[in-house]
Amino acid sequence: MSIRVIGIAGSLREGSFNKGLLRAAIELAPAGMEITTFNRLGDIPPYNDDVMAKGDPEPVAAFKTAIREADAMLIATPEYNYGVPGVLKNAIDWASRPSNNSVLNRKPAAIMGCSPGAGRNHSRPTRAAPVFCLYRDLRHASAGN
Repeated sequence: MSIRVIGIAGSLREGSFNKGLLRAAIELAPAGMEITTFNRLGDIPPYNDDVMAKGDPEPVAAFKTAIREADAMLIATPEYNYGVPGVLKNAIDWASRPSNNSVLNRKPAAIMGCSPGAGRNHSRPTRAAPVFCLYRDLRHASAGN
């Protein structure tokens, strides 16, 4: 039985270094680990409790299904203003709802990031990880730079 991992890039840019990092992770995954990517963060609407009350929009339902069907999450994200990009935070907000039945509950997750050039600090998003992981009991590990 293989370990199924959902890879999520926190950047929407097609040439994103973090999307490249996920591609490298897929190529280097050990035998018995299958990493697939979710590439629709840009389709997920801004979180709105009124919208959620009517049912998850299709991109949100697809995101939740991808997480639910995976054994773990691998997030590759840049640092934007000392934290994770808004599009990633928004997706995590949707995935955390409803709080009593979140797909993130007890889901193992690893967070990593990369950037071109010296002096870029990717420990900031990994320091922010406990903030968005705590409320859902998401299990996380992080690697930066």
